Amino acid sequence: MKNFLALLSGLLLSAAASFSFAGPAEPNTYYVGGALGKVTLDIDASLYILVNTDPSNLNTSNDYDDKYVTYTARDSEAFMLAGLGGYNISDSLAVEAQVTWNMLSDEMLGREMTVDMQAMGIYGVWQAGGEAYLKIRLGLGRSTADFETTYATASESSVYASWGLSVGHKVGPGAVEFMYMRYPDVEIDRAQFKETFNSGDYTISRDLTFETLTLAYIYTF
Repeated sequence: MKNFLALLSGLLLSAAASFSFAGPAEPNTYYVGGALGKVTLDIDASLYILVNTDPSNLNTSNDYDDKYVTYTARDSEAFMLAGLGGYNISDSLAVEAQVTWNMLSDEMLGREMTVDMQAMGIYGVWQAGGEAYLKIRLGLGRSTADFETTYATASESSVYASWGLSVGHKVGPGAVEFMYMRYPDVEIDRAQFKETFNSGDYTISRDLTFETLTLAYIYTF
């Protein structure tokens, strides 16, 4: 994700140098779009479990010859879909709503836990340029992360400020956009999380950073 962000930053700087302050959109028009890309939940999690070996290897205390296995995860990544729609108030200002979800559950911690991610938000959008353009989004979003094991499930969500950047180019009646979105961090109640998944020693050490990088097509009508 860091390499993609560096590329996006370079595109934004290059584009900004050539853009005028006039906006690329026709006032009083609507637009809809779809996006495909990658969602990343920046996570620091671990699982410390007891694994029993062959029961024929019993010791004198009638216990299995046990061992501990530790799994760790630095992040969770998956392909995602997004839908958006908006209204161009003027040539440079718009309001926009978004919803995003990952296409398949991501498996982590030795495939002992699956994670699903969703986000939505509503944004004010500032846009500048012509055939090529840039957009800056700022608004309010809601992020959700659903965790599931064989024994339990948990859902954590947060509502907070959200923002995004994109560069695009008009193609036919619409445009292609390369878009980065930063949704609210998912706040985790660590004690409750560990209590919920008491079948194994699951821990999460911090709140989760939720971000997406997508390629979108925006149709204006």
